Amino acid sequence: MIVPFPSGFLELVDTRPFISLWFWLWFITLWAWSGRYVLGVPSETIQRADRALRAAKAGKTGPEPAELPEAALLLDFLSLHVPHWRAGEREGPIMLGLGAFAGASLFVLGFRFGISTAQALFFLTVPFMILSVMRARLAARLEVILDQAARGMAVNDAARAALRQIGVHRTLLTILSLLSVVVTSIWGTLWVLTHPSGL
Repeated sequence: MIVPFPSGFLELVDTRPFISLWFWLWFITLWAWSGRYVLGVPSETIQRADRALRAAKAGKTGPEPAELPEAALLLDFLSLHVPHWRAGEREGPIMLGLGAFAGASLFVLGFRFGISTAQALFFLTVPFMILSVMRARLAARLEVILDQAARGMAVNDAARAALRQIGVHRTLLTILSLLSVVVTSIWGTLWVLTHPSGL
């Protein structure tokens, strides 16, 4: 049940985003951009390393060299970007708590008080909060692989292990983005149908 809310500031910021073309453009652009990089590593670098390692394993380029340039480049990119995703013992819980508070606040404002702007922000931000947690977990796993590479693990083997983790992450990202787009589109359509005049 929608609870009446006093008129005032919240009514002013309730700008009916589900009928705004800019909201949908921004929504789709964010999800499209999120797949172009993995922890700051360009998709092209990941794909080149994957192709080179597959070709070397299949023997298409002759005997596999001890260190493929594409694999070394991937590990260099990861060693540069992964440390930025490391959260300390205090920062992690604080960020998680703030994110949970923000998500809960948007949920209450949007679905309890019926403020469409809060609903749109909920659909826009909560999936990206989940994505941030996924990226932090991926960074922790990749950090272990980089540490093993620094201790003597073969470059090609380390790159293959990193690509496996990245592959799982990208699959989950695809599922998350599809769910987000489908759920938001359904809710936005229902909102428009129940508010034909935008009010």
